[in-house]
Amino acid sequence: MKIKEAKKFGVDPGASDIDQAFGGMAQRMRLSGDQLTKLLEGKGIRPDTLKQRIKADMVWSNLVRGRFKESLQVGEKDVAERVKEAGEAADTEAFEYRMQPVVLIVPRGAPQSEFEDGARKPRPCANA
Repeated sequence: MKIKEAKKFGVDPGASDIDQAFGGMAQRMRLSGDQLTKLLEGKGIRPDTLKQRIKADMVWSNLVRGRFKESLQVGEKDVAERVKEAGEAADTEAFEYRMQPVVLIVPRGAPQSEFEDGARKPRPCANA
């Protein structure tokens, strides 16, 4: 669905960009691109499936950045001013967040709709 939406706006990363992101993912896992490919294939997953996911994430972030570029830039000063306006005590304690990617892998032989049009309904996570 993300890729279809991106095509409407002419957002389409090149194959080299996707391969570079795939290689970066392998490198973060301390693997080469070929090793990651073999690991995925060993689990019954086509590397192209992961590359499609990478492409979807790339185009979606580009669309969101392009659409909401100005409104997404909120600094700490802006937040502190809003808190002050609301009459609440501003907590000046800083937090550091660590984000980790979540990779959803579609099983081999799954229909194209499983990863393209979002036809599958999400299942609740047991840890949520």
